[in-house]
Amino acid sequence: MVKLKEAFAYPFNNFKRLFIYWLFLIPVFGWFPIAGYILKLYKEVIKGKSKELPAFGEYWKNFKNGFYFCVFLLTLGIAVFILNIILTVLTPLIRIVLSPIINFVISGLSTILIMQYVEYFNFEKSWNLKRGWKIFSKTWTAYFIIVLKVFAVEIAFLIISLIPPLFVITIPAANYSVAYLTANYYREAKKAARVK
Repeated sequence: MVKLKEAFAYPFNNFKRLFIYWLFLIPVFGWFPIAGYILKLYKEVIKGKSKELPAFGEYWKNFKNGFYFCVFLLTLGIAVFILNIILTVLTPLIRIVLSPIINFVISGLSTILIMQYVEYFNFEKSWNLKRGWKIFSKTWTAYFIIVLKVFAVEIAFLIISLIPPLFVITIPAANYSVAYLTANYYREAKKAARVK
């Protein structure tokens, strides 16, 4: 399992690439390319190429990949929203009592589906719930640990961000560290669940 110090160090292993993140400040023409770049980062980490942030690469390729990634994320968000409404309407009492567990399972399975999209760059394969459930059900404890590590990373970078000029570094670093932890979880979870 990935160590917390590796997640903290990852964004700084190629410091100049840390600032690519701020491209998102440009409406549309920054949003999609940075989403494509994050997709590329996930993919590199899943492949085990996780020594440093990847090179930005071709702008329009990142733009296109980021656009499709955002469409997938929007679709997944709508599906999760509808599922939550159905669960609340059909089983309000159970939903209230079991809410933390249900939210944890939905979060974990959603993470797997996102990583499947990253891995295959294919809408149909990304929605393979059977494969996703197999991975999550066999690695839910590892996912819980990753959630705690993500929380620790975000809190640490938030505290450092209280020193005003440092937020220019800490905001992208936090996002890249979280992406690194998430992709590493998926890479290791696939092996543990013995899926291709």
